[in-house]
Amino acid sequence: ELAARKIELTAWWFPSNLGPEARAILDCLARHKLSPQLWITLGTEPEPDPAALERKIAGTVTALGPLCAEAARIGSTVGLYNHLGWFGEPTNQLTIISRLRAVGHTNVGIVYNFHHAHDQIDRFSALLAVMKPHLLAINLNGMVRNGDRLGKKIIPVGTGDLELPMVQAIQNSGWRGPIGILGHTDEDAEVKLRKELAGLETLVPRLTPAPPPPRPPQPPLPTHPSHPRPPHLPPPPEVSTATSLGNRPRATGSTPASNSQSSRAGRPTTSRLPPGPSARASPSASAITTKPPFAMTPPPATGGPPGPAAFSSSIPPASVSSTRRVPTEPST
Repeated sequence: ELAARKIELTAWWFPSNLGPEARAILDCLARHKLSPQLWITLGTEPEPDPAALERKIAGTVTALGPLCAEAARIGSTVGLYNHLGWFGEPTNQLTIISRLRAVGHTNVGIVYNFHHAHDQIDRFSALLAVMKPHLLAINLNGMVRNGDRLGKKIIPVGTGDLELPMVQAIQNSGWRGPIGILGHTDEDAEVKLRKELAGLETLVPRLTPAPPPPRPPQPPLPTHPSHPRPPHLPPPPEVSTATSLGNRPRATGSTPASNSQSSRAGRPTTSRLPPGPSARASPSASAITTKPPFAMTPPPATGGPPGPAAFSSSIPPASVSSTRRVPTEPST
């Protein structure tokens, strides 16, 4: 019937113990393959005595452990509902959640209701910050100060004067979970829910946009060289390279004297590369870098036939390098 009417069963008001009623609900949900949140509440009385409060928290953890296990069996989550009293205090609920998680029950969180939080209005932003990682749902309500004492405990959203800053705090927090509205009166459910939706429509335009999240820190820019050579590769040997530029003069790079030779004919020669990864990687091409302008220098007189001119570059500091890839001549 729910599916036919396009209604999702999001949550179920659930007993706080695994008695016959709870077992019947779990069997029904399992039979229909449903996994709603199971909302539970416990003591609604205040508890100012720290020792008594500790006993109540410890007893709640013991009682809720088996319930969390059964809820996990059908894929459900247990929601601690803030229905006044010591159990409705978010700090106590967070203690219960922490202890349940410590023994392996992670399917437990908080359902926060505005209409049970009139004494927490001024603390709401601070409470929201600590509840946020565990929030399963937030149910809205019109809020006025001391509304629970003035006969205005449950009023439509948008008719109070304090719900706007509370909803603004939710938006600013970045929390993006289910938001509920209440049909929690004797009115016809459709009439009541339509009132809530109309009030919500008047509230939303009054919200200011949430601030953008802080940008994550950026990694520092790489230092020179931009692409350092992998440590497992040896550096390439520094050798001069004789190249052919068609009708242009031949050129040699500047290398240490131990790596270059000059024949008696004045022809530049190169040392033969030993076989290795660098020599095999590019057998037919080499890179020659020239920095215009350059000055032509004639070869020294050796008594032999004139050879091709060699050049050395004379470069101002602000010159721009240009790189060409040309076929490599065989070494002589």
